[in-house]
Amino acid sequence: MALKAVLENLDGVDDSIKDLYVKMEDGKFRIDVEGGFKIPSEIERLTSALGKERQRADELAKSMKAFDGLDAKAARDALAKVATYTEDQSKAAERAEQELQARLQPLTKERDELRVKAEELEGKFRDFSISNAVNGSKFLAEKVSKDPVHQAYVREHFKGNFTMEDGHIVAYDANGQRIYDGNGNPADVDTALEKLVTAHPAGLSLLAGSNAAGSGAKPSAGVPAQKSGTMRRSDFNKLSAAEQMKAATSGMAFSDD
Repeated sequence: MALKAVLENLDGVDDSIKDLYVKMEDGKFRIDVEGGFKIPSEIERLTSALGKERQRADELAKSMKAFDGLDAKAARDALAKVATYTEDQSKAAERAEQELQARLQPLTKERDELRVKAEELEGKFRDFSISNAVNGSKFLAEKVSKDPVHQAYVREHFKGNFTMEDGHIVAYDANGQRIYDGNGNPADVDTALEKLVTAHPAGLSLLAGSNAAGSGAKPSAGVPAQKSGTMRRSDFNKLSAAEQMKAATSGMAFSDD
């Protein structure tokens, strides 16, 4: 009877041939033959691995056909030149960027200076437009007291309530709310100025016919009275807005320098 190449165990194996088997790592017993041999399962695995290696070798051979006749040394030299060229191009681009920034620097500075000047001119234009609109207001000319002090106070005190938005003069009240006319539209200068003056605690004393300033005038209600006397207009102009208001409604007379 032929001997089996691999046994699960040595149970039932004659003692005279047990020594012919050696135990493998998987616990099975394999007959010990000089030179070794492969069992069918091992042969199948090796055949599969060999087939895969042959397939990879065929694919590699096909891909290498594109390089038939290529001089390997020439190819390496060409790749080295490409690497050098790429590095030189990168350095050249970096130098060009530095030169560009150096040339742009004075232009950038000039641009920033022009922007500052433009903002200054815009501010001056805004102030001029607002001052011109307030000074030329029909309300100021017809309804505010003709007293020069009252006229000056209205012009200077309420001018700060106006600003320009989208090229148009608009007004805000003391609470920072936009002032509108009776139709719900942004109020024009005359309407806004009238609303601002009449809403002021001492606004009525600034209106024509109030007799609130000048020689012999009486203080307005709610405005602290100051001792009557005479003040030069140059001194009046040095006062703060609040101090001008008190002086204008105190009954003090004003004299030209």
